[in-house]
Amino acid sequence: MKRATWPEAAGFVAAAMAALAPLWNTYLVPQLAALTVGRLFIVALAATVVAGLWGRRTVRLPAGSGCVALGALVCAGMLVAGSAATSGCTCDGAVYGFGEYVAVSILTAIAVMLAPRMAPIILVGIGVGAVMMALLALVGVDALHSSVGPPAVSLSNRLTGPLGNSNLLGMYLSLALPLLALVTLRRRG
Repeated sequence: MKRATWPEAAGFVAAAMAALAPLWNTYLVPQLAALTVGRLFIVALAATVVAGLWGRRTVRLPAGSGCVALGALVCAGMLVAGSAATSGCTCDGAVYGFGEYVAVSILTAIAVMLAPRMAPIILVGIGVGAVMMALLALVGVDALHSSVGPPAVSLSNRLTGPLGNSNLLGMYLSLALPLLALVTLRRRG
């Protein structure tokens, strides 16, 4: 069996991260409140991306819209961080969450740039995560990230899903489902 290269490992980490998105906010060690499944995946993805870049003499930036998208993410991240720094508000962790989103997006883009053949595997991970997120929301699982005891069950008439917030559920599904539909349509025709 062939051993995976570091760029391929980064692709596998990105796929696993996407598939386990419903567990993103789950605390791994109660004593380390900042260590969640999602943050552990960010560290693992960053490490595999750095290992994949190590020793390369040149790195090609994505052309066209990929470059614009990465630039926009970096600019938006700097704008949000600058606003938080000047206004003194992290808005109950929303700035950190946006920072995680920017980090995941940029690191995943670099992982695909290093090993383009991993893109379909990452898309499968996104699909698995979206289906799990939607199914858990439909059966009423709310706030899967609860650090103590079983997941809460939603008593409201709004779908909140495993991240415990209907806006986060909507954001994840609104990004994942159209992407999966596009990939499906391209494969068929």
